[in-house]
Parts: sequence; structure tokens; C-alpha cells
Amino acid sequence: MAKQSRQTEPSNVQAADDGKLAYQVTDRAPGRIGGKRVELNATVLLTEEEARAELLAGHLAPAAASKPA
Repeated sequence: MAKQSRQTEPSNVQAADDGKLAYQVTDRAPGRIGGKRVELNATVLLTEEEARAELLAGHLAPAAASKPA
């Protein structure tokens, strides 16, 4: 019997009111952020708590679109 592949939504598809903010991956970032593989300059959606340590380490920067007006 052939193994069926699981269908998953892309990681960048999130509900608008889920409390997550957009962050830009910097060149100092390791291969994983928030338990997911990331690439340089990718945009990831994380809660403030999930992003706190990565921000302090310089692995993430707030994305321009998520800054308060």
C-alpha cells in the first residue's frame, strides 16, 4: 500500500486575529526558528513570546508591515 502524503497549509497562511506578528529572518539566524526551517530574509509569523529570544539574539527583526502605525 502506497503511503499518502499529508496535505498541509503553507506556513504563511494564518488567521488575521491569531495574535501573530511578522518577523524577518536575519543573516545571523540558525536554520530553524520557532521549530521550523527558515531561509535568509524569509518572513515568519510568531507570537511575541515565541519571537522574544530570537529577537534578543538578533536572529529576527520586526517586518516593516507589522510595525504599529
